[in-house]
Formats: sequence, C-alpha cells, structure tokens
Amino acid sequence: MNWHPAVALAAIFTLLISACKKEESSSDLNTPMHAGHYDSTSIYQSFQPPVSITIQWDSMNLYGSGLDSVDIDFNGVTDLMFSIDLFNFDSAQILGTSAHPNPIPYPLPNCILTGTNNFEFCIYSETYGTGLGGTSQVSYVKKLTLGDRIDMENQWGTTEMIWKHLPNSLFTPPASEWYNASNSDYIGLKLESRYGWIEIDASDLENLKIKSLAFQIN
Repeated sequence: MNWHPAVALAAIFTLLISACKKEESSSDLNTPMHAGHYDSTSIYQSFQPPVSITIQWDSMNLYGSGLDSVDIDFNGVTDLMFSIDLFNFDSAQILGTSAHPNPIPYPLPNCILTGTNNFEFCIYSETYGTGLGGTSQVSYVKKLTLGDRIDMENQWGTTEMIWKHLPNSLFTPPASEWYNASNSDYIGLKLESRYGWIEIDASDLENLKIKSLAFQIN
C-alpha cells in the first residue's frame, strides 16, 4: 500500500500525540511521593504532642494490650489500626503457678498494623531456614527513612506485624527491621493510585508514637 506523504505525516503526528497523552496519564497516576515530604497536592497533619497507644494491663500486671486508629484522609473514617500486645517479663515468675498455669507467655509481645477502606502499606518479606532443608517466609511492615521513594515500592499489605518478640532459637523468623528504628521513621501508604506516609517514633517499641502524616489528595 502506498501512503500519500500528507496522510503519513498525519498518522505519525497522531501517534506522537497519543504517546504523549499516555505518558502524561501514567505520570499523573504515579506522582512522586517521598517519605517525610509533602506539597500542595497533599494533606499534612503534625501531632503535637505525638500520639501514643494507651496500654491496659490485666489484674496481675502480666499482659497488656492497646489499640488506636488513624484517619489518614480526614473523612471521619478509620483507615489504619495499630494494635499492640505486651508481656511484663518482670512478672514472669507467675507463669506455671496456680495463678497462671500456662508456663509460656501467650501471646508473645507484638505490634500489628491493619489497613481498612482499601488503604495499604509498604511491606517486605524475608525467607529463613526451618531445618532439614526447609524454608519459610515472614513479612513485616517496611521501615522507611526520610526521602525514600514510596510510589516505587512493589510490596503492599493490609495486615502485617510491625514487630514481634520471638524466642532466641535457631529456626525462628528473623527480627523485624523496626528493632533498629529511630525516633523518626516512616510507613509508606497507598490508596489506589495515591500515596502518602505516616511518621513513627519507634525508638521504644513498646511505646510507639505517631508524629505526623501526609497523603496525596489528587
């Protein structure tokens, strides 16, 4: 088939315009979001003082638990829930007695993050040995630092551990990277094609503090 030069030029021009529109559309869906950064396209909230999770202890001061929630986009609906279970190792002598027959702490201390209303957060996974050549995998909420690119992350979850106290034995999962947290680390957030972050002080794992958050509004 022979193309008239004018027709051929028109076809090339149309393809170029279409490609540009696709590139713009892709860019719009992946507006860069970096941990700790925000601009006019984001909502931002700083909590002064930082929000701590209130812990309620049982009558024997052995087990404690707490639950708190965060409304990321300020629409009056809970989007993230932090739950924490603690064990008072100073009272461990109670275990295995008539007051508390179970000799093993349960549940072991842990902190779990849950996303609701389609909110997700960055996670990471690690494979570890279970003996006799076997392996298993554990996932945790990913710890981000200032400036980390959130919209380029490729592992997302809706219910994962931030940290968990694990027995010191050969075939237990590796510890969460939050055991090396500072007073300013970040959790990456996602809702469909929008991204954000929440700043956490996890320098004391048993007393997490929520410091600030930002989330894209368009």
